[in-house]
Amino acid sequence: MKISNKEELGKFITISKEIPHDQIKIIYENDYWDGPTEGVCLWNNEEYYFVWCGLMDEKDEIVRKFLLIRFTDDQFNMEKNEHLRFTELSKSGNLDKFYEEKESYPENTIDYSQVMGWFAD
Repeated sequence: MKISNKEELGKFITISKEIPHDQIKIIYENDYWDGPTEGVCLWNNEEYYFVWCGLMDEKDEIVRKFLLIRFTDDQFNMEKNEHLRFTELSKSGNLDKFYEEKESYPENTIDYSQVMGWFAD
């Protein structure tokens, strides 16, 4: 999912509640950099999108923090279709085609009202 305001989302960590990591189950990852950076997860038996908001230094330890986002129905439909297309093209060995197509996918803006909280890894 292309999120237009991903850079701005980090500020929501300071004004949203922490969700214990053991309540989060990652279903799949859309991006990975030494660990997941975004994807779909399960919390309270509902699917949410998670986005990495950066590394935070806490008590001399670097911790990854993620925002938990409730997508609108349209956003989740777009996300599910994108993931399905990725899976189809991955199985056929044609990921280059997926990344070419992804360039034309629309960007979505996340509103603070969609932020459910944050969790750390």
